[in-house]
Amino acid sequence: MKKVFTIIISGTMLFANAQQHFCGTSEKNLKAIEADPSILKIEKDLNNFTQQFANQPNASAAGRNCPITIPIVFHILHNFGKENISDAQVEDQVRILNEDYNKLNSDTSIVVNAFKNNIANIGIQFRLARIDPNGNPTNGIVRIPAQQTYNGTDNAKIGAWPREKYLNVWVAHTMEDGVAGYAYLPPSVAGIMTDKDGIMILHQYIGSIGTGNAFRSRALTHEIGHYLNLEHPWGRTNQPGEACGDDGVFDTPITRGSTSCNLNLNDCEVGVIENVQNFMDYSYCSVMFTEGQKTRMLAALNSTISSRNNLWSCQNLTETGTADPYNDYAISKPIASFGTQRLYTCVGNSVKFIDASYNALVEDRMWEFTNADISTSTDSVVTVSFNATGWQTVKLTVGNGFGTSTAVDSFAIYVSEGNVFHSAPFFEDFERPESFEEWTSINYNATPSYFQPTTVAARSGNHSYMVNNYKKTRQSDVEEIISPTMDLTGLQNMTFSFYYSLASADQSYANNGIDSISVFASTNCGEQWLKQFKMGGPDIVNSGYLLSNFQPSAGFYWKKVTFNMSANTKKSNVIFKIQYKSSALSNNFYIDDINIGGVIVNGIEDAAFDNGALKVFPNPSNGTASISFAATQNEAATIEIFDVSGKSVATVFEGNISAGESRFDINKNIFPATGVYLVKVKTASKVLSTRAVITQ
Repeated sequence: MKKVFTIIISGTMLFANAQQHFCGTSEKNLKAIEADPSILKIEKDLNNFTQQFANQPNASAAGRNCPITIPIVFHILHNFGKENISDAQVEDQVRILNEDYNKLNSDTSIVVNAFKNNIANIGIQFRLARIDPNGNPTNGIVRIPAQQTYNGTDNAKIGAWPREKYLNVWVAHTMEDGVAGYAYLPPSVAGIMTDKDGIMILHQYIGSIGTGNAFRSRALTHEIGHYLNLEHPWGRTNQPGEACGDDGVFDTPITRGSTSCNLNLNDCEVGVIENVQNFMDYSYCSVMFTEGQKTRMLAALNSTISSRNNLWSCQNLTETGTADPYNDYAISKPIASFGTQRLYTCVGNSVKFIDASYNALVEDRMWEFTNADISTSTDSVVTVSFNATGWQTVKLTVGNGFGTSTAVDSFAIYVSEGNVFHSAPFFEDFERPESFEEWTSINYNATPSYFQPTTVAARSGNHSYMVNNYKKTRQSDVEEIISPTMDLTGLQNMTFSFYYSLASADQSYANNGIDSISVFASTNCGEQWLKQFKMGGPDIVNSGYLLSNFQPSAGFYWKKVTFNMSANTKKSNVIFKIQYKSSALSNNFYIDDINIGGVIVNGIEDAAFDNGALKVFPNPSNGTASISFAATQNEAATIEIFDVSGKSVATVFEGNISAGESRFDINKNIFPATGVYLVKVKTASKVLSTRAVITQ
């Protein structure tokens, strides 16, 4: 028997492999404590409260007049695929929760004799919210089209409802950490991480129907146990089966933990069977909580820490529509929502639009399309082809007996001509007037941070593309730019390179940053994308930590990335997609000087460009400017200026230079016209180039 209630663990993960589930608890806890060390004191306070609560007579009643009911909301993160699970699958999961937490699950009959008399009826009822935070009717299921469904981390916790009123559950397609679900213990989210409170879980671990199944349907039961301050039975280690441990609950035996269902496991205490069938184990034959775990969870629900005590207050149950008498269905109108799995297509190509409306049953539906082969439809899924280029507007109206709602998207899909604009090798520095018309910015969910042209910074010249992440809300984002169509059949060198610059906006980025850059190619106008390259993680930041609005002001802030393209991109109609995923801790991101196939720019390979050693200022100028060049040794040098065709315009200097910085003045009379010119410095040891922009 154990009386220890000290807990150091603050977050937990359940790994997705059904055969072997491991835990990332220590990593989660470390990150939380590093961000907010006061968590340790909060843990101690909650443990002390739990001890006091356990010593009270009739502790489970806690003097409340209302039953212990927890309003719950499911946020379904989806990209219109199988992860957009049905209302029925969510409702089936709520049924399973209520059975498990009220000792109504029939499989308690298989509990081994050692624990039959200790199966707890926790007495907690879970109900889908019927009133949302704005006072509107809801069915407690929110559907959010979001690319974050593919990373399933804290940064994908979009649209949280107030955690003091609702238990938030986010359902995702996949998780970057390779886990099936995770939750935080109350102390970890009592401070600066309040917006991360709740549970993240994969869609196939919800319910026993649809994409779920009975084998995986107890994962949410497990995660809610963590949400209510339960540890794994083996305690603080992350490796079940390796070391005997203690979870601080008096009636759960010391255990190693299990990844299989050995009901006779007794590795830790002589003659003591371990509670392999506990919901907090990884055995996947879990069917019970103990009385000690019940006391611990009820203590968390009576504590003010992380607002768990307000969830089941009589006032909150009324405000969330979960008080008795409770409606098993929402008396409300549907909320119109729609989309497509891709936001880029070509004239004449077919694309499917999917009705993803939620909140209530859709009884009536009307689509409206412009510049398309059909103008209206009443189907839930509509196949459309467009006959005009640019962003297209789509409208959907849905309704039932309680009312109608309409969704209009003026950026529903981008339609390209599909014509070949360039033959590779190709170099893009965004200095051409038509550059930003040829490259298409894809802004998922119309967020304030997206790829946009900028003149505040450039690796060369005056223009680049940037994503403005500075001072955005603490969540991740996914943004993309798509290239014009290119003919790559003449390429000999199947390489792709670009320069980028990225800073973080938080000192804890090294532990929490998940930014990534990916490059994809498509030969069928975006119907399928083949990944060519990906880089990510904390090391992606190349420009340090900055609390202010980041602008790369020198060449050393830019980093070059080069990779080999796959051979099957050597086609006559290729487009590229550059995807940038930000974290909640990102500052601004810039990209410039994209080189496809190792193009030679005015006789000089792109690798030679170096704005750190060679500068033109002012730039742009009217032609009267200075050239600054930093040499590493005494040597002969030639400084020459070329026009865009590669023709030499002037030789600025030819002779010997000394180590260190040299300055050369140029006069506007040497430039025959306004435009972009190449300044080239050639020495015995290197060739460097930069651009000079000449204006009126």
